[in-house]
Amino acid sequence: RMNATKLLVEGALAAGWADRIAYYHRDQSITYTDLHREVHRYAAAMRTLGVVPGDRVLVRITDTPQLVFTLLAAHAIGAVAIPTYIQLRTEDLVYRLENAGVRFAFVGATLIEEMAPAATRLAEVGVVVLPSDPTGNFRSLADRLPDGPIEADYHDRQGEDLPMIVYTSGS
Repeated sequence: RMNATKLLVEGALAAGWADRIAYYHRDQSITYTDLHREVHRYAAAMRTLGVVPGDRVLVRITDTPQLVFTLLAAHAIGAVAIPTYIQLRTEDLVYRLENAGVRFAFVGATLIEEMAPAATRLAEVGVVVLPSDPTGNFRSLADRLPDGPIEADYHDRQGEDLPMIVYTSGS
């Protein structure tokens, strides 16, 4: 029984690494304290959206801190993350959404163009745009991110729990 996000984040803080850099992105340095805060804000937002342990969540976000926060938050709450290549087109997304039984799709605002037609074909998938939806058609994660400190709350995962589904590119 373990939760890999808990081991990573809480382990780093317990080791005294709170101010160490966990992630660099362009000119931004994200410490383990920052990572802890954002992962739990994202996890809280996911819960308010209705994501529960075992839910399949497609993640379509460019290589940014938001991608890291989303993947770690999904794992923290016991959801099954399904990261996608940003080059995928609508038909590829529809296939993954249907094949994996996805309940939620977390999509970066810059990648909504290919997801929007897929979402209209699969109304049962809740699309959530990060940080917010420029089209106004989908829910925005920014609207659900809580302010202030968030209590750490990790799903008690078992060894048999599926943490992630990764589709190959087919090449």
